[in-house]
Amino acid sequence: MGFKQTPKHVNGNGSFHQIGIVQGQMCGPYPNRLDFLKVVGKNGIGFDAVELAGWTLDLAVSATNEGAEAHAKALLQECQNEGLIIATIAAHLPGQVLGDEPAAETLQFQSGEPVEAYVAWRKAGNVPPENDPYYVPPDVGEKMRAKATADLLAIGRIAHHLGKLQSRNVTISGFTGAPARHWRHWFPFPPLPGKIGDHTLPSVHDVAKKLMLERFGPVWDEYKNLGVRFGQEDHPTEMAIGDEASAEEFLKTVDDAGYAAVVGFNFDFSHKGWNYGNATVYLRTFGERVWSVHFKGVKWTGPHTAAGIIGGWLPFGDLRRSMDFVYSGSPRDMTNSQEIIVALNATGYDGALNIEIEDNQFDLTACARAALAEVRKVDLPLSKGAFDTAFAQA
Repeated sequence: MGFKQTPKHVNGNGSFHQIGIVQGQMCGPYPNRLDFLKVVGKNGIGFDAVELAGWTLDLAVSATNEGAEAHAKALLQECQNEGLIIATIAAHLPGQVLGDEPAAETLQFQSGEPVEAYVAWRKAGNVPPENDPYYVPPDVGEKMRAKATADLLAIGRIAHHLGKLQSRNVTISGFTGAPARHWRHWFPFPPLPGKIGDHTLPSVHDVAKKLMLERFGPVWDEYKNLGVRFGQEDHPTEMAIGDEASAEEFLKTVDDAGYAAVVGFNFDFSHKGWNYGNATVYLRTFGERVWSVHFKGVKWTGPHTAAGIIGGWLPFGDLRRSMDFVYSGSPRDMTNSQEIIVALNATGYDGALNIEIEDNQFDLTACARAALAEVRKVDLPLSKGAFDTAFAQA
């Protein structure tokens, strides 16, 4: 019952679970990993764990098993020097590159050969068509997919060795993107055609599922061999959007393909709350497939706002938006952190709670410090029995 990241339960420093921080967004103020670790570790804010941003690691060195093992040892030493364990590795950016159709939107997540090929194409006098400003030529797209696949495989090798070194399941959280651009059809207009003239057309959702398995199958096959797990983060732009219906469809797709033991979820409630999801119901339904957890706050206001729930094309941080992200436990946060912890405990999940900081109104480091204090405050030891047991013994 429930996924265990460690053979035996490990308490956090002042909390029942170990509490980690997601490196991803913190690369902004701390582009140097050692600086980041020093700020969030034992002599800084005081987190117990980290989710490393996979795209910041030395993935070229980790193209071989030996290189990945050496890199994992070096990474672990860096973290242990600051009193931190490595709970998970994030693979959102290479996953999005592999899953999406090639475009400059995801090319910006890469470096090296794909970017060099695009720059050379532009220097040769080529420009994207006016009606497709993020267009990349086919050869660049092929290089993007090849690099994303190689990066995901390297991340898997690193996670495998970090798991062995720490005697824990180091899971990989990430995205699988929108194959066949299926996300543009989230609103059913124009209605999806099934036939034009005498010619039938396949469902874009069926095509997207097929392409996802084709693109990620080699990665997940290797993860299976390595004994590591991939947690899809429910999120807009993904097949699992952030609700129970799409999560169920995603799991059926991967399970039917033989990946039930490898692919599950990275649970992040922030995209479920504003979509009128229920954490308790979600975890009761899918709890045994939750490999890792993100704690991220979200607020949504109404009944009337200038930009509504969808956002009116406005960027995050614009106060006219109804939905926006806040640090976990903020007075603006409309998720109930303790309710989520209770539901996670009920599933049997035992692992780190990783705080993800997205808040455009305050300094991210200050948000991280405040969020850690708030989550620690509500992450209490488990009950040892019913509260009224003493009455029966009176």
